[in-house]
Amino acid sequence: MTSFNGQIDRRKLLGASALAAAALALPGRMALAAQQGEATPAPGPAIPPEATDYANDWPMVQGDYSAHRNAANSAINTSNVNELDVAWRIPLKVSSAYGAITGPPLVLGETIYFQDMQSNVYAINRADGSLIWEKKYDAPSYGPNGIAVGYGMIFGATGTFKEAFALRADTGEEVWRAKLTNSKNENVLMAPTLYDNTLYISTAASYVGGARGILFALDINDGSTLWQWNVATDNLWGKARVNSGATIWYPPSVDDEGNIYFGTGNPAPFPGNNGESRPGPNLYSSSMVSLDTVEGSVRWYVQAKPHDVLDHDFQQSPVLVETEINGRPTKLAIGAGKTGTVIAVDADTGRVVWEIKVGEHNEYGDGAPLPATPVTVLPGTYGGVESPMAFANDTLFVPVLNLASKFSETEWDVPTALADATGELLAIDVTNGSTKWAAKLETFTSAAATVAGDVVFTGGLDGVVHAYDVETGDEVWTYQAPAGLNAPLVIAGDMLFIGAGSPYYVNSDNPPTPELQLVALKLGGNASGTPAVLPSLPSGR
Repeated sequence: MTSFNGQIDRRKLLGASALAAAALALPGRMALAAQQGEATPAPGPAIPPEATDYANDWPMVQGDYSAHRNAANSAINTSNVNELDVAWRIPLKVSSAYGAITGPPLVLGETIYFQDMQSNVYAINRADGSLIWEKKYDAPSYGPNGIAVGYGMIFGATGTFKEAFALRADTGEEVWRAKLTNSKNENVLMAPTLYDNTLYISTAASYVGGARGILFALDINDGSTLWQWNVATDNLWGKARVNSGATIWYPPSVDDEGNIYFGTGNPAPFPGNNGESRPGPNLYSSSMVSLDTVEGSVRWYVQAKPHDVLDHDFQQSPVLVETEINGRPTKLAIGAGKTGTVIAVDADTGRVVWEIKVGEHNEYGDGAPLPATPVTVLPGTYGGVESPMAFANDTLFVPVLNLASKFSETEWDVPTALADATGELLAIDVTNGSTKWAAKLETFTSAAATVAGDVVFTGGLDGVVHAYDVETGDEVWTYQAPAGLNAPLVIAGDMLFIGAGSPYYVNSDNPPTPELQLVALKLGGNASGTPAVLPSLPSGR
């Protein structure tokens, strides 16, 4: 692991010069407009009103800007969680390579917004799941996609169509659409972050030479680029025709000063003769990074896996917390990923405070050179921390996935026996990285961790939602969903929302045919489980 504290060479920033000195005084799109002699648009507040007005619901992908995934004001707790029952179910009619839904629904008052794996966006009624509007794109996505809501608009991406878009939140009418790349080997798959009238969204690289992840800061009014930041340094580490990778998969977190924090994906090719085409650490791949968003400049980075050859992303949205360590108030940024490590750093400086391993490891997963013949590697490419963490009361809840891969110095066998995966949910003390408790799961753990009061939820491809006491780790409730879970669980008020959208339904040797659905459970739900029907809207919406 390597880390850096300070400013980076501006030559490694694409488009930073467009902001020039004006950016030091004016935020985001205001600076660019002033620099170009245009009328300065009237900005909205830095925090969109929706994030404040619906803070007690679930207004953004990770729950809040700190990625706590904590519905602190929910009515659900250990004493009544067994009263959750089906309120409504919506059939998910379309799917892509990884199922029908990988991004969580957003809950804002009486309206729920979500995106399916064909990039289509829906607004539905919270009470009964009935359709309010839909916007069709029919653009396949690999996920984990999703949307952002703010300033009266819905923002997202069109997957393999390579675009970002903005819709009116009340009608679904498109406001703008902006193509971010013309490369056939790059897509736009992540859920964006919305802050200070700016949309943060990244391209995603396939493992073909020249494909790369670039973070864009876009003007929310028209989708124009304010600045962009290339995750891969030195033009893909000196061999752009061969190397690729370094993608941002999950939305950045944002602190009170407007700095953003994000995790990045692996470099490629992999294993590629142990990465001989890309000597060195391959910055900023497999890292946690913080940027100053006024200029798009690096504040600090921590590289969890220098020169990775195992597809070991460090991709999770960093969890931002304030705690007391050795009697001193301390701000932490905590990252994790497929490396099977969790790293806590001082959020102001990037200094590593603690680092721990989670899940199953062996010498090859921890960095031993790969031999000429295939060996078992742990964590595998689907291992480590595959889905988002949660935080409450100085405790970090970490969903862990254990599934081995086979690698040699030149070859990789894609894991296919997903039913062989096991998982864990760990409760980690954020002050020192020690484990408070660990709960075992016999599944491919892929539904994130989500907290409500004194109960924490997770689940996986067996379709089972598990609930645990946050203090003891005792399991207090389970629910069998109608399909596998490959989307984070969401809690708002007295409701739990489950994206049962995975065709990989691995709960038995003879599993039933999965019914891909968005399921809403409610305290004292109607128990009928009758699916709501999504009527078709007129074409052209």
